[in-house]
Amino acid sequence: RSQEQFVTLREELDAIDEYLDIEVIRFGSRLAVTKTIALDTLDVIVPSLLLQPLVENCIKHGFARKVGPGTIALRSWRERATVIIEVEDDGLGISEERLQSALTGGIGLSNVNERLRVLYGDSGRLVLTGSPGKGACARVEIPLDVAVERITA
Repeated sequence: RSQEQFVTLREELDAIDEYLDIEVIRFGSRLAVTKTIALDTLDVIVPSLLLQPLVENCIKHGFARKVGPGTIALRSWRERATVIIEVEDDGLGISEERLQSALTGGIGLSNVNERLRVLYGDSGRLVLTGSPGKGACARVEIPLDVAVERITA
């Protein structure tokens, strides 16, 4: 993988595919991955390694101790002047108490949250939702007026 600070969402998803290939082997048929990616988001520039910590959290906190199958859903779309990227699981979920500290207390989520804040100010953000037994969803919002699209020749 290149050492670029920014990549297209397409490149970021390719890297996630490589990571998930390993996890699917590890979990076997217990882990399913679905993707609903809007074509008009694929060339949007995003911070490199933006999604891997979010997917890793799904695996580590959502599925590692879950009995039975689970699904990770990756979605992206444009909403007004923002690109929305979601990583959602139907794993063990997260308590209200943990939701309050998740973006500041851990390493992965706090790093993603801080990078978005530094790069995009108040316009970019990470929102975490979920509840016990019902999974969790990490929603990344990147402003399009800052997210420059790659121009192809």
